[in-house]
Amino acid sequence: MWSFKADVTAAWFSIATKSAPAIMTVNTANGWKLNDRFSQTDGWRAGVVEAAKWMFVHLNARHRIKEPTDSGQVVTVHVTMGRYGMICTFVAEAVEVVATGVKASEPDVDRFKRDVVESVSLDKYLQKNRAEQNGLVIVEGADPNRAKFPEAYMPDPETDEGSAAGDLVQPGDAAS
Repeated sequence: MWSFKADVTAAWFSIATKSAPAIMTVNTANGWKLNDRFSQTDGWRAGVVEAAKWMFVHLNARHRIKEPTDSGQVVTVHVTMGRYGMICTFVAEAVEVVATGVKASEPDVDRFKRDVVESVSLDKYLQKNRAEQNGLVIVEGADPNRAKFPEAYMPDPETDEGSAAGDLVQPGDAAS
């Protein structure tokens, strides 16, 4: 998993920041974190497309990648909302490590919860159709349930609205 995550985030960094996590400064990382800038800029989208491409190569799912055939075209990836959220979670964590200097040393038991929160928070910024936009096709398109996951993992709308960094509703907690 570490190699997979490292390759995916390295692809994002190479395109979005023209840098690598090892040489990014704390101030630059904090700039990307500000208002989730890493997930809401044009450079970010190109980085996510490149990261998705690397992910699909690792998963032997090259059929999800459409290489350009004419001048001026860009690589297009067909990604699910869940995989999209996972890529953005990987990137957010890598930027956080640069900003804080703290790297997790144990397996991540809350990975899926963070992926869900990231997916839900980013859904409003993404196209609501299956058309290609800047190299990205969300395969669920206009499906109103594309950012719906098992209730136990969904963010609490009262504390997490629009934020990928808020507390999560824990399984077994009373939802209000």
